[in-house]
Amino acid sequence: MRDRLKSARPPPIRASVLKLRNALLSAAVVAGGVVAPAATPASAATTTTVTPIRVALPGIDRVTDVLGVGADVWTAAGDKVLITSPTGQVRKTVTGLPGATGLTAGPGGVYVSLSTAGRIVKLSPAGAVLASWTSMGCPGKSGVAQGGLFYAYGCDAAAAGVARLDLGTGVSRSVLTDRGASAVVAAGSTVVAYGSSSATSYAIGPDGSLTGRGQVSGTIYDAELSPDGTSLAVTDYVNGYGVARFDTATMTLTSTVATGPYPSAVAWSADGHRFAGVLSASSSDSPVHVFSTSTGGLLTRTPAAGGNTYRSAHEAAFSPDGKYVYSISQEPASPAHLVVTPTSGQVKQPFAVGVKRASAYGKSMTVTVRATNRPLTAVTVRVMAGGTTLARTVRTNASGVATWSLGARGSGTVTATAAASLTTQPASASAAFTTAGAASAKLTGYTRISKGVAHYRSLGAVHATLQILPRHAGRVTVSLQHRSGATWVTDQSATFATDAAGAAWVGLAQGNRKMTYRFVVGAAGDTAATASPKVTTASFVVD
Repeated sequence: MRDRLKSARPPPIRASVLKLRNALLSAAVVAGGVVAPAATPASAATTTTVTPIRVALPGIDRVTDVLGVGADVWTAAGDKVLITSPTGQVRKTVTGLPGATGLTAGPGGVYVSLSTAGRIVKLSPAGAVLASWTSMGCPGKSGVAQGGLFYAYGCDAAAAGVARLDLGTGVSRSVLTDRGASAVVAAGSTVVAYGSSSATSYAIGPDGSLTGRGQVSGTIYDAELSPDGTSLAVTDYVNGYGVARFDTATMTLTSTVATGPYPSAVAWSADGHRFAGVLSASSSDSPVHVFSTSTGGLLTRTPAAGGNTYRSAHEAAFSPDGKYVYSISQEPASPAHLVVTPTSGQVKQPFAVGVKRASAYGKSMTVTVRATNRPLTAVTVRVMAGGTTLARTVRTNASGVATWSLGARGSGTVTATAAASLTTQPASASAAFTTAGAASAKLTGYTRISKGVAHYRSLGAVHATLQILPRHAGRVTVSLQHRSGATWVTDQSATFATDAAGAAWVGLAQGNRKMTYRFVVGAAGDTAATASPKVTTASFVVD
């Protein structure tokens, strides 16, 4: 490079002046998103797909039973019974119930077996203790039929069996010795005692005695009687994964339905028209299935568990009105969750997200979520721009609208999601948005500044540090201008890649001494941001 230049008009800068790296990104535009209808599996045209609601149960890690009582859900665990709404609102915690298990609805209340206290208590629907009786040792799961509470008992297999608590007199006595009877269900004139490998049906005599009818074998995690006691549903591993039903008069198999792996709990609706199979499900399995009693057809099921797992407590129950199936998901060393599955479906509601773009980089942009018929609902919003993701949970107002204003850091995508509720489907919507980038340019290496003009000793000393925002491997445009009277004349323009942090520098390859120059700099548009406004360096001369 020469210090003396003969041309009156300065020659253009050479391409090698800019020392930068390459990068490519694509463009984005502002748009609004609306949730799309959920796809219906082709193989399940008559089946309703619903999303279960998972609710953490405070202070509970292992559940022993679950029961629907009125509009509430009861769960037994440890030394207490937790009474909640289906949405998880705690109504009451009943404590002082050592070894609480065997929740059974009966006349005027709920019977709870206290397995470590050798007692059975009766609670009112509000959770007040109404009565308490001494039981056989280590009482367990139970059922009410023919004026008595039949329950499994036995602190060890050698002394296990079935006992009956007379609900009129309060007298408790053993009516059957059965080493395999770890749980009992009762309805109509039938009692079924079962364990992990077999289930036996008994007819209830006038005095409460039991007469055997028949037995089936298999891997039985849970069993439940129809309300009239004539049909038994059990987890089925013999005929493929599913639910098997047996005629309790003979214990002959009447039907099987498939659920996929691994069935762990069953339940029957109060009207007897439906039964449910609940799985210990991994991410690819549907945890809950509801079937028609008359046809065996699949009426309702949940989608694949996705990122969730469902380790069932081997207990499930319909709500008394049949609107929900209650089950339990519990992982080792983690809080237990109540899983509420609506049985009649959830409504798809309109759901959209839009963006009011920022006036400039760093200025405020506004995200607006419109969730029809979802007032006071939590919505998760994720804004991905400039190589980063910001997330916030916002709550809709009474009209189902929520907003979030934040500093714009480039072009990107905003996604809003709302979880399923007991009545509405989960929803998601996305929108792309654009934001102008920003650029800065600062002269360095000069010897002095006089009257706002930077002075350099040589052409090779001219140096300007450039930065584009957001910081990423993008492209920068640079123009060299010289002053001619009161105007600036552009000598050369070029576009070059920045490094990964959006930085670059520019120098002067050729030019005239004593002539006033400046650089004009801008960030080129890409998917990270649209083209930035132009910025200029201070004027400079080479002495």
